[in-house]
Amino acid sequence: MLGEKSFYLALLFSLSRILLGLVSSFLLAAVFAFLSYRASIVRTALSPLVSALKATPVASITILILIWISSRNLSLVISFLMVFPIVYSILLEGLMSVDGKILEMADVFRIRRAKRIKYIFLVHLVPFIRSAISSSLPLCFKSAVAAEVIAIPSSSIGSMLYDAKLYLDTASLFALTVAIIILSFAFEKGLIWGSEKILSRIEGSL
Repeated sequence: MLGEKSFYLALLFSLSRILLGLVSSFLLAAVFAFLSYRASIVRTALSPLVSALKATPVASITILILIWISSRNLSLVISFLMVFPIVYSILLEGLMSVDGKILEMADVFRIRRAKRIKYIFLVHLVPFIRSAISSSLPLCFKSAVAAEVIAIPSSSIGSMLYDAKLYLDTASLFALTVAIIILSFAFEKGLIWGSEKILSRIEGSL
């Protein structure tokens, strides 16, 4: 399997979409968390949606999403939907816990918005960002691959797993399972390492 070109193409296909879904979910979750922090109407409107995403099984979301989108983009959407509520909730909790007295002091001294974001909000949110990353990454990869097994997009890790099961190719099934476990671990640890480097630089510049 490791010597087959199709395996690496499937790996690239799945990882690229999972990573794109992960990055886009973090960006949009940060935007909506800030909007919810600033406006209670946004927070109230998003609350049932976020709760529903947390409670709905991956299989159910996968089947519903397939009604509207192509199976080739499913892992992107599923990784986004699985990560978004986790990151949104953690970042919103961080924003809501910012000390109001510090913000009042910033008003008194007329500290500009850019400095408030950098020296008040960003300093306070760094631990919450770490928590969001460590909480969402394990779920992201596994849920996206599970969705691919259901949707069977061509040239994907999920479709290779499905084919191995369909043709009772036990050796390939075990090999793919081990490969997915290793890839999931490497994906998670690699992104945590990279994000930690970025966050440490941010902390060093504050």
